Amino acid sequence: MKTFLISMLCCFIFNQYCIGQDETTPKSVNPILVTFTIPRPGTKLESRKIGSEILTRTQKMIGSQYPSSFSILYKVVPSYIVKDIRTVETMEVRKYVDLEVYLRLRGQGFHKDSLLRFYTATASDVTEEVAAQKALNSIYAEGGKIYSYLAMIDSLFNDRYHIQGKKTLQAFSALPLTTVKECDNVLLELVYFGDYPDMTEAVQAFKNKVLAQRSEIMCKTELPKIRISVESAVYTPEDVVRKLHAVAPDASCSDEVLAIAKLMGEQAMKLAAADSEKLNLIVTFHQENNLQGWRKSQ
Repeated sequence: MKTFLISMLCCFIFNQYCIGQDETTPKSVNPILVTFTIPRPGTKLESRKIGSEILTRTQKMIGSQYPSSFSILYKVVPSYIVKDIRTVETMEVRKYVDLEVYLRLRGQGFHKDSLLRFYTATASDVTEEVAAQKALNSIYAEGGKIYSYLAMIDSLFNDRYHIQGKKTLQAFSALPLTTVKECDNVLLELVYFGDYPDMTEAVQAFKNKVLAQRSEIMCKTELPKIRISVESAVYTPEDVVRKLHAVAPDASCSDEVLAIAKLMGEQAMKLAAADSEKLNLIVTFHQENNLQGWRKSQ
């Protein structure tokens, strides 16, 4: 069982990566994650192959419009049920399968959405497995009814982050910003305004305030701990670099960031190429007090 779960997880991660590498460039910058397919209670045929195929087809469809990411506020949860299997005998025995595929959009952040739609098809063949596959192919046929799900998501995002964008931004401004996690949650919410240029100025101004607040929280809560761990040479370079990068060049602890970065450079601990490059970038931002450059890197 443990081996099966590990295999399924590896397959899921591989599928998510492949969507990101699809030849079709997503039309939106708003990330959506497609989760594992769930057999619905009462299904008369439970098939790992059907579940895997629904996952792949849904990922491809969603991926044509939205990029995939594990850092998300919205996910699509596919599920299915075989409502009925009928045997019809004429010149040959054939199995008729009624398949329903459900797609549920769930909001994980400020908006707790749960928007459900389902799509149906009936198909036949000499075996119920092949009949179910034919029904699935019919549901996911290019340009079929299930593709209207993309328009539904697009309409939701357009209303929330464009038409009602100012109200949404105002609601976010009322969220607490007392911890790094709370600041990160709000910053993630702001990603979903990215498709609407007329919201850019207001969103960027608010983002700058959140970044400044997070920087000062980092100065008070994280930098002292980072200093101790680096001085004792017991730390994960990637984690420390990530945290240092979250501190603005105009923050009250900018000098401390430079001191820690210098200490890391003097130590023998080997940094990955990406971490070394980012650490050099952090030093440059703080030495030059390049606030605009730092903001663009966030």
